Order: sequence, then structure tokens, then C-alpha cells
Amino acid sequence: MSKPSPFKIIFTMLSVAALLALGACRNHPVDYRMHMSVTGTWQGAQSGALLTIYEDGRFFLENVPGSDAPIRGHIERGFDQLLIHYLSPSASCGDSIGIYKFECDRKTLTFEMVKDDCSVRTAQIDRTWNLKFRTCTTSLK
Repeated sequence: MSKPSPFKIIFTMLSVAALLALGACRNHPVDYRMHMSVTGTWQGAQSGALLTIYEDGRFFLENVPGSDAPIRGHIERGFDQLLIHYLSPSASCGDSIGIYKFECDRKTLTFEMVKDDCSVRTAQIDRTWNLKFRTCTTSLK
């Protein structure tokens, strides 16, 4: 019986590791604590609009200049970026998702646009938001 080549051994080990990693990611539940640093009601420093972000990623944007109705959407948080998706009014941005780099300290949330094809959203997202109050949990766990 011949000895397997080092390439086959390494390839097999990497394949098994990749499959295990993919399986672990697929079965790992969403960690809502990721949103905790941005959870709360924030007031836009420039517009005065109110942005309320819940721990499950839902948000409401109210009192936006030029908008008659509140905007409802969803935020996904990465390490230092937020993906912002408007759900209603859906016509304003369609299915596009805006990518914003953010920094958050205890009382200030700062956005910097990375990529956003929706000019309506870029006009409505203030650069600086000041914390009004922390939002209570709304999830049913």
C-alpha cells in the first residue's frame, strides 16, 4: 500500500475544516447582543429626525424632513458597518441596501456612507445622532 502524498493529506484536512466551519455558521443563531451598542432612540444632530433601533435589527425613522410617514426598515450590524434596508415606504429605495461605517460611544452614533445607491436614504441619514434614551427589549424570547 502506498503512502498518501502530503498534498492529499493537507487537502483532506482543509476540506474537513471548511465543511465544519460552514456547518457551524449555518446552524449558529443570530446574536441579538451585536445590536446592543446601537439600540436606542437617537436624534439626528442636523435634521432633528428620530431613529429608533431595536435589538432585533428593526428600526423606525420618524420626523424626517420631506417625508410624511415614518420609515420602517431593518439594520444588520457587522463589526464596524451597518447595512440599512428600507422596508416602507418601499418605493423610496426599492431593494437596495445602504452600507454605512459607524462609530458609537455612549451618547453619540456617527455614520459615514461607504456605499448607498439610494439618494433618498443618503439624504435622510444624518452623519451624527445623539442618544435620547435606550430602547427596551421587544423580542419575545
